[in-house]
Formats: sequence, structure tokens, C-alpha cells
Amino acid sequence: MERYFFTFSIVSHGLGCARNNSPGFYTRISAHLEWLCEKVNHEGEPLSICFNDLSKFKKHVKTNKFQ
Repeated sequence: MERYFFTFSIVSHGLGCARNNSPGFYTRISAHLEWLCEKVNHEGEPLSICFNDLSKFKKHVKTNKFQ
């Protein structure tokens, strides 16, 4: 059985995403899950599916790998 692990976070400050020698500040999303679900679930192209169980929380996004 294949297993996939995902990390979700809210970046409150930082330059880009996970750049070398550039710190970023993150927060635990469980405290903001309701707000996050409200913001990403909007009319149009679906960005995520939110569940009460974080193990089922899925978000599909396009990214630019390590710019």
C-alpha cells in the first residue's frame, strides 16, 4: 500500500516558499482550519475539500518547484 504524506501550513511572513537562507514563519493550521476552509472553498475551480478529520484534508495546487 502506497502512503503519501502532506504538510499544510500558513506562512505569516517570509520571502517565497522554503528558500535557502531565507527564514519563514509558520503556524499550526488546526487553530485556523475553519477559516482556511472558508477561504479556499469558493465558487469556480475547486481548490480543496475540507473535512473535520485532518487526515482527510486534501488540497490540490499547482506549484513552481524550488524557484
